[in-house]
Amino acid sequence: MATSENEYKLIYTGIFSSLYFTQGVTQSIFTVIVPVYLLKKLGTIDTAALSFMFSIILTPFILKLIYGLLSDRFGSKKLGRRKPWILGSTSFTGIMWIILSLLIPFLLDSNP
Repeated sequence: MATSENEYKLIYTGIFSSLYFTQGVTQSIFTVIVPVYLLKKLGTIDTAALSFMFSIILTPFILKLIYGLLSDRFGSKKLGRRKPWILGSTSFTGIMWIILSLLIPFLLDSNP
């Protein structure tokens, strides 16, 4: 019985570690690499625009507490408490990545 408890904890420790690692990579890409790319592409970035971009980028990490409380409180009988929230946020994120990839070239070309 002790072996299965240790395996259970190791599996979830690995899952949570990979989750927070990927969140850190995503956050660092947007807060470091994207501004450097925009500086290279545009030559200069207004400080207000950069601050606005950072606030948009970091909004999901700010809303994480509320999202966690909602996912613990509400759920689906068929899918469980957390699976609908995970599937919903993953789908939303994927759609936003696609929209962002289509908008960035247009926005960069429209700047003088």
